[in-house]
Amino acid sequence: ELVASKEQRFERGDLRERSYRDFRLRAERFTAAFDGRIASEVSGAEIKSWLTALKLGVRSNQNYLAVLGEVFKLATQRRYVSFSPVEELTDIDRKELCGSSGESKEPSILTPAEAERLLNAALAHPELELLGAVTLALFCGLRTEELKRLDWEAVKLTETPAVVTIGAKIAKKRRIRHVEVPANAVQWLSLVPERKG
Repeated sequence: ELVASKEQRFERGDLRERSYRDFRLRAERFTAAFDGRIASEVSGAEIKSWLTALKLGVRSNQNYLAVLGEVFKLATQRRYVSFSPVEELTDIDRKELCGSSGESKEPSILTPAEAERLLNAALAHPELELLGAVTLALFCGLRTEELKRLDWEAVKLTETPAVVTIGAKIAKKRRIRHVEVPANAVQWLSLVPERKG
């Protein structure tokens, strides 16, 4: 039921394809593993054992628990089950599966010298069309998925101050935001030979 609901939201444009596909694949994998079982028979211990046996990373376990939490929340609301087995997982269980809150891998931060080398490499290879994306990521903090969906029309270098608009269809949480483009980023972006598309 939840996959069908998400499919409808995807078809209406309310849910991104990647989010829908990820949810569906995780839900289907869980369903296949527990095929023939009644939802109310599944325990938190079985969920933990199943996830442990998959030998996934911390982030994947977190994502599976989020999907299962959503599935069993609906099952509880529809009274298919009296409680969610995901709620049976203790803090220790969750730490064993997902690590401590600060344990997931921190994003690496480039030194100024590394950032300069990356920018110069992107500049030296215009055929890769990376200079604009690298510049906006480094100087404006745009996410990779946002950059993939961004159109050059959203980058206003002639405005004072220069700004890039991340529209609702692009932003991770569907919230429009306007990011100021610093002067040094404007200089790098002015070196992009073709600013369209």
